[in-house]
Amino acid sequence: MPQQVLIVDDDDVNLMILEEILEDDYDLIRATTGIEAIEQVRQHHPALILLDIMMPRMDGYEACRRIKAGEAGDDIPHVIL
Repeated sequence: MPQQVLIVDDDDVNLMILEEILEDDYDLIRATTGIEAIEQVRQHHPALILLDIMMPRMDGYEACRRIKAGEAGDDIPHVIL
């Protein structure tokens, strides 16, 4: 079973590109906001998070900080895009 990767970006084109690159090797989960990313981490506990920096309302740094502070996401590696 492929590992789950959470991709977080508010730009649909960026999400589509990442999905095309990764979809054959990973089980992908999408989020378009920092708040949605936090919820996806709680629900799925992915193996990796690919996280956009520039997003409205909550930027990638704040989303990363909140995920790392939560019990469900403190051990998940993040790649900031």
